[in-house]
Amino acid sequence: MLDSLVEEHPEAAKGWLKAELEAKHIMATQPERAVDLIKQEGQLRAYDRETVRATLYENLDVSSDVQRLLFYTDYEAVDPANRLFKERAPEFLYENQEVIPQLPPEERYRIDLLREAVEELRSEVDWNPLREAER
Repeated sequence: MLDSLVEEHPEAAKGWLKAELEAKHIMATQPERAVDLIKQEGQLRAYDRETVRATLYENLDVSSDVQRLLFYTDYEAVDPANRLFKERAPEFLYENQEVIPQLPPEERYRIDLLREAVEELRSEVDWNPLREAER
C-alpha cells in the first residue's frame, strides 16, 4: 500500500486491510470458493483449478510448523516470513534488480494500522481475523 494512502486516507487504508483479512478468512475456510473467485479474475482464468489450488494450499518448505496461508499473510509472527519480507526480498530488489534505491529502514514496516483493522474486524465477525489461516 502506498505511504500516501496510509498517511492521507487512513480509514480507506484500514478498510483495505480489513478486506484483505476477510479474503484470508475465505481462503482458509472455503478453499473451493477461493479457487472459484480466483478463476474469475482476468489472466488467472487460464490456469486450471489444480494449479490454482496448489499455488494457494500446498505448503512451502520454510518451516515444518507453519502452514502456507499463515506464512504469506503474517510476516510479523512467522520468523521465516519476517526474514524473507524484511531482509531477503529488499536485498534482492536493491542489489540484483535495482528496483528500490536503498534498503528500507526498520521503521518502514509499520503495522499499527493493521492492528487497528484487526481489532475493528474482531468486533464485526465471529472468527479471529489475526489467526484465521491456522487450521
